[in-house]
Amino acid sequence: MDQMCSTANYVMNSEGTLDASYRAMMPLNFYQYGSSPPGTLVCEDGHDCQLTMNGGESAVTWGIIGTDYSNWHVTYWCGDMFGVQYSWLGIYGKQEKLSDAHLDEAKAAIEDKLPGYLLGWPWMKESVQGDYFGGSCQYEW
Repeated sequence: MDQMCSTANYVMNSEGTLDASYRAMMPLNFYQYGSSPPGTLVCEDGHDCQLTMNGGESAVTWGIIGTDYSNWHVTYWCGDMFGVQYSWLGIYGKQEKLSDAHLDEAKAAIEDKLPGYLLGWPWMKESVQGDYFGGSCQYEW
């Protein structure tokens, strides 16, 4: 779905896994913020991750395509919805807008792991961060 003002928060917990939470404003939901339930991200070898939300038993495969650990990371997930195969990826940055150099690094990581993945318009959309036509993003939860 289209989204704006998206954030992802990862915190290492005492068990050595990551507590994960996500939040975004959804234009199709009358510009209201929506949040994921708290989740746990368990990664083997730093890339093959399983995301379990709200203490549930079923996990979603959550691939970390690449990261520079300081400025950006790329997540990838795929599945089947209503009998249709889909894939989705997100490029997350620590700043409201990634520099062109960091975006190029993230795209190179995608090309390395998913050769031929369709990047650029109309396949990719830059999510609005910072100010938008109805106000400004709220990053404090």
